[in-house]
Amino acid sequence: MIDKSLIQDVPSSPGVYLWKDAEGHVIYVGKAKNLKARMSQYFDKKMMNSYKTPKMLEKIASFSTIVLSSEREAFIQERKLIDYYRPFYNVLFPTQATFPYIRVKLLADSKLVIDIKNNYHKEKNAIYYGPLPNNKNFKPLLRYLNHLLLSEDGLIIKNHSPEFAKAKFEEAKEIMKFGLRFKKELDKKIDEAIENNMFEAAKFYNDILDLLNYNEQEQKIFIKSRKSIDVFGFFEAEGIMLVHVMSYREGTLLNQQDFTLEIKISIKDFINEFLNEFYANNSDVDEILIDQKYQDILEDDNDFNITFPSEQSSLESLVQLANENAKNNIKAKLDEFNSVNKRTLFAQQKLSSYLHCPSDRIVMFDNSFLKGTQEVIGGAAYFKEGVPFKKFYRFYNLDKNQLRNADVEYMRQTSLNYLKDLGKEIDVIIADGGMAQMHEIQYSMKQLNLNIPIFGLIKNEKHETDCLIDINGNIINITERDVFDLLARMQYEVDRFVKNMYNRKQNKTMLNNPLLNIPGIGPKTVEKLLAHFGSYAKIKEASEQELQKVTSAKIAKIIFENNN
Repeated sequence: MIDKSLIQDVPSSPGVYLWKDAEGHVIYVGKAKNLKARMSQYFDKKMMNSYKTPKMLEKIASFSTIVLSSEREAFIQERKLIDYYRPFYNVLFPTQATFPYIRVKLLADSKLVIDIKNNYHKEKNAIYYGPLPNNKNFKPLLRYLNHLLLSEDGLIIKNHSPEFAKAKFEEAKEIMKFGLRFKKELDKKIDEAIENNMFEAAKFYNDILDLLNYNEQEQKIFIKSRKSIDVFGFFEAEGIMLVHVMSYREGTLLNQQDFTLEIKISIKDFINEFLNEFYANNSDVDEILIDQKYQDILEDDNDFNITFPSEQSSLESLVQLANENAKNNIKAKLDEFNSVNKRTLFAQQKLSSYLHCPSDRIVMFDNSFLKGTQEVIGGAAYFKEGVPFKKFYRFYNLDKNQLRNADVEYMRQTSLNYLKDLGKEIDVIIADGGMAQMHEIQYSMKQLNLNIPIFGLIKNEKHETDCLIDINGNIINITERDVFDLLARMQYEVDRFVKNMYNRKQNKTMLNNPLLNIPGIGPKTVEKLLAHFGSYAKIKEASEQELQKVTSAKIAKIIFENNN
C-alpha cells in the first residue's frame, strides 16, 4: 500500500484516478468530483467495509490522475478508461464505447427526422445536441422534441409537407439552444403538473431539465473539430519536465499520456527533442497545441504544425487543462522518477559484474551521416552510474575525405577526439558496433597510451539491441532483463544524440538549398529526396515520375517544373 502523503499533491478537482500495482498495471479506475478527497477515503478504515477494498489496497503501489473540467467529463472518461484497461477490481464493464447525440436533420426530400447518432458529424441541414452520457436518461428529451417538432394537436405527423418540415427545422435551431427561456418553460410545466397531481408528467419534464443542466457543465472530452489534434502540457520541477499529452481524434479525447523526463540542456532543446521523439513513434497529426509562453523559444524551422492559442481562442482552455494535468501529482511523479533512477543504479552495478570491471563511468560512441551529403557527425554519450551525464556529451564534425571504409574511419576519428580530452574520466568504453569498430577505438587508445576496457553493442536485423561482446569477440550473456534494458537505453541515447546533432547541421546546410525556396517543401522532404537520389544534382536531373516515388505527385510536379 502506498503512503498517504503521496496524495497531498493531488488537486481538489473533478477527474479520474487510476490505482496501479507494483508492475505498473492499472487495477482500478474511479471518478471523483474532488480527486484529493475521494482518494484520501481509501486510507479511511471505514473503507474496509467494502469487500474488494482490503485486497486491492494491498496491491496498490502507485497511481496517476487525470484532471477534468466537470463531473460529467469524469464520468465519460472513467467509462472509456475502464473499457480500455479492463481493470481487475472494476466490476462493471460498460459495453458502450461511444456517447450518442440527438440529431435533427432536414433531408434532401424535405423530410424532417429526429434520431440518435453515435458520433458528431458536421453536415449540411443538421443540428446536433450532445454527447449524452448513459448515466442520464435522454429518452424524455427525444420524446419531447418529437412532440414539439413533428406533431400537431398532440399527434405525430408522419407525412408532413416540405413547407412544414422547413418551418419546423428553423424552429429547431432555436429550441436546441436549450437556453434560459426553454428551461423556464420546463419549470412552469413541472409546477403545473404538480398542482394537477400529474406526477408522472412532472417527472418527465424534470428528467429533461436535469439532463440539460447536467450537460451544461463545461466538458472537453469532446470538441467540434474533426482534425487530429495533440495537446501538450509542460511543467518544470527540480530540473525535471512533467509532460501531459491529450490526443483528440474525430472530435473525441482518445488517449492521454504522462511523461517524466530530465531537462538535459534547456527547455527549448527539451521540447524540440521531445516532439521529434514523440512523432518518431506516433503518427503525425493535423495540429499540435502548446502553451503560448513557449512560442518564442521553439525552433522556427521545425516541420510540425504547432498552434499557440491565445486567451481569445477556444482552444486555449485545452492547453491549460493539459498544463494542469502535467503539474498534478508532482510528488508521486518525482518519486517514481527517482525510483527508476535507483533501479538504474542497481542495474549498472550488476553490469559491472558481467564486465568484470568497474563501470560507474561509461562512454558510448556512434556516428551519423547520409550518403550523397558532405556532413558527418561523430558523437559520444556519457553515463555516470547508469544515468546520462550531459556535461561530458560531445559531438564532432568529421572529415569525410577518407579512402577507408566510412563507418570504421568515423569511429576512429570520434574516439581519438574524445579520448584526447576525457580519456581519464572513463571506466568502460562501449562501441555502437562490432569488432571492426572496437579495433578502431583500440587503435586510438594506443596513440594516447590509454588502456580502457572496450565492449561492443551489436544490433540485430531489426536494428534493435541484440548482444554485448568483448574485445575478443566473445558474447557476454546478459541474463537479467534490467541490465539488458539499461544497455538498450544507452544505445538508444547515443543514437538519438548523434542523429539530433546531425539533423541540426544538415538543416543549417539546407537553408541555402534552392529546393527549400519552393513553396510546400520542407527539410524532411529534402532529406527523403536526398536519401533516395544520393545528391542534389541527381534530384535536379530526376524525371517527374522518378520524383513521385519519393514524394507526392503535387510536390513532384512542383520540383520538376522548378528544375526545368
